[in-house]
Amino acid sequence: MAPKGLSRFAKILVPIDVTDDDVVSGKDLSRAVRALVAMADWIADASDASITLIAVVGSDGAESEARAILESVAKDAFGRSDVKVAVAQGVPYVEIVRQSIRDESDLILMASRRPGMLERTLIGSTAMRVLRKAECPVCVVSSKLRDCSSQVILSAAALQELTPEVLDISASLAQRSGGEWHVVHCLEYPKIGDMRLTHVPQAERDEYRASERKRAWDELHALCDPIEDGGVPVKLWLAEGTPSEQVALAVRRLGADLVVLGTIGRAGLHGALVGNTAEKLLNSAECSVLAVKPAGFRSPVRDEA
Repeated sequence: MAPKGLSRFAKILVPIDVTDDDVVSGKDLSRAVRALVAMADWIADASDASITLIAVVGSDGAESEARAILESVAKDAFGRSDVKVAVAQGVPYVEIVRQSIRDESDLILMASRRPGMLERTLIGSTAMRVLRKAECPVCVVSSKLRDCSSQVILSAAALQELTPEVLDISASLAQRSGGEWHVVHCLEYPKIGDMRLTHVPQAERDEYRASERKRAWDELHALCDPIEDGGVPVKLWLAEGTPSEQVALAVRRLGADLVVLGTIGRAGLHGALVGNTAEKLLNSAECSVLAVKPAGFRSPVRDEA
């Protein structure tokens, strides 16, 4: 079964931080914005997508300057003449998500900017909040991105998060870039703690682990073999342990450029303090991260005044 391709991304929203002193014109962009533009152009070329740049400002007086900056970026940095621009006033993550809902965006591409410890722990960066609250997939692009060709694509998470959409997007990206595609399933043993507490014999615990590993391999092959049969080679891996730690380790070992995974879309204080695999990767990994929301996810921004 060949991947559907990147045609699902027909409308791409690209937030640009116009407060960044390096963003003065399309010919003089910060490294992070150059990487963001490269990824947006690359995906749009593959999917024949429209691109909208958005800047969020804090006052009415800043809107005209922000629009001029965006128009300069649209004209000078992109290899297309149809890039649209939008300027909104308010809280950045709220306005970005609202624009994505209005536009019915299929993908939000954001530049990577690591927050400080206090912001990361208690508040969360704009990218983190957009990732949590947007309804469409969100890709946070690493500033280290230089070339979109020959990327190492990694699909990673627990089996229940390796949805057909996650795998299809991953396979399409790998096929488009001509790079490698790896799928890593982080295997945990939910019953092993109770088995220890109730003094279940070691032989039974070992049998349980073996059966879980076999089940995981069988499910991985059932998900990925049809895609490989369609012409996209894939390497399958099992890792044991906490998903966020094992995925970060796989990123380093495989030299991944982009991780694609599902997210449960946590929000609120619990999400800010704990986070899921995608959020933890944003704080630790040096690669780009593309997070896909579960089907039917409704953004809380829809209900905010």
